Amino acid sequence: MVAIGGGWLALRLTGSLNWLFVALALGLIVYGVALTAAITAGAWLVESEA
Repeated sequence: MVAIGGGWLALRLTGSLNWLFVALALGLIVYGVALTAAITAGAWLVESEA
């Protein structure tokens, strides 16, 4: 949502593709940080209590 919303906003306000790619890059960074935080918190591999 960050990449889509930010990209659309950047393109509408500036008309420049450079800012569109900046918004897409920021969206990928936010996604990577969220994924890293989830993996670090243990959401990726949950140990069974068997």
